[in-house]
Amino acid sequence: ESTDYHVPKDSRTFLKTPIDVGKGLTTASGGQLWYQGIQKALQYHLNGLPLHKSGPTQLWPIMIQLHELPEVPILVIGIYCGLAKPNNVEEYLRPLTTDLNHILENGVVINNNKIHVSIRAFIADSPARAFIKGVANYNAANGCIKCKIVGRRGKQKKGLTRNLEVGNMLLRIRNTLLSKDSIW
Repeated sequence: ESTDYHVPKDSRTFLKTPIDVGKGLTTASGGQLWYQGIQKALQYHLNGLPLHKSGPTQLWPIMIQLHELPEVPILVIGIYCGLAKPNNVEEYLRPLTTDLNHILENGVVINNNKIHVSIRAFIADSPARAFIKGVANYNAANGCIKCKIVGRRGKQKKGLTRNLEVGNMLLRIRNTLLSKDSIW
């Protein structure tokens, strides 16, 4: 029996998937980076996550949230995809910092009104925060970003842990934080 209904051959027709989804991909830092850009945003979320358990592919999305408008969902403005985290944090964050510098300096025009935009927070878990700051990870020997204590590895019930002795701590100063030799 035949009908007059047209059934598409591909599910993307039903979903109205944009044709130019793959456009805008650039090679960056050993993987691929897609960056859409921002107009108004206050909170930035940066984290890495594995694409699936059995493979090395990772996604590092850049997301924003309009803090004063909680009904607006979190927006993805960029995604890095590679076999590991980006090997160059500057290359990974360059589109974002370029956008931010422009917006912080010039504001945003919405309905002929210039709106001042400010950054409220950058939100990242410990590994992403260490990556963004360019310091050793929290569980490394020099993992404390506030002092120069060298941690010792100790056995626990489930594997190893890093123990830091509390006492006479020599605090890191700005110059030592800028010198990667003292951190790594």
